[in-house]
Amino acid sequence: MKMHNRLMEKKLYEAAVKGCVTSLLSFIHEDALVLDRFIARYFAETPLHIVSMLGHLEFAKEILNRKPQLVEEVDFQGQTPLHLATANGHLKV
Repeated sequence: MKMHNRLMEKKLYEAAVKGCVTSLLSFIHEDALVLDRFIARYFAETPLHIVSMLGHLEFAKEILNRKPQLVEEVDFQGQTPLHLATANGHLKV
């Protein structure tokens, strides 16, 4: 099960980099708790950090509709997704 979770997390990161909402929805359908695993666990960054940094607005909206508490998670530098979005000029995110 642990290996399955890590593989799912890796695929979710890849989908976040691409901004592929369809993949996100597929992962959530396959594993309803996939986003929950990023809450209160240490990760260098969450998928929300990635999409905020890259400006993938629709992906960010989908994550926030499902797990709004991810907005409070900090990355390894202590930054929230909002910090990364604004620092990279993605004001809509």
